[in-house]
Amino acid sequence: MSIVETKAVVSRFFEALRQGDVGRLADLIADDATWWVAPTYRFSGTYDKPQMVAILTHLFAASAGPYDARIVELTAEDDRVSATAVARLELKDGTLYQNDYHALFRVTNGRITACKEFFDSYRAGLAFGFPD
Repeated sequence: MSIVETKAVVSRFFEALRQGDVGRLADLIADDATWWVAPTYRFSGTYDKPQMVAILTHLFAASAGPYDARIVELTAEDDRVSATAVARLELKDGTLYQNDYHALFRVTNGRITACKEFFDSYRAGLAFGFPD
């Protein structure tokens, strides 16, 4: 895939996040994908596709409106796409979640095969909970 094509896959992923479209997100993630989430909050760890789709489903179920996740910068080399983003989400309990993200995606054959997601885990913990 070209760099333009790999960047387009990640752009489509963020578009599906904003639309809350779990089906489309699942379609963009390869069946054997791994997803690493920064430590110290409830959803920290390494996940496979079904686990990641379950987390996204939980996120959208807890939201009072759209997940406003916007790409700030997108850079690609080979199969890697680096995205910095800002996110804002109002939860049903009235909590306003806002965070800055860096995600390093790997894209193969038009699907995300891996992601490492970095963000302020303290802000995420305040909104979604800390580990037990």
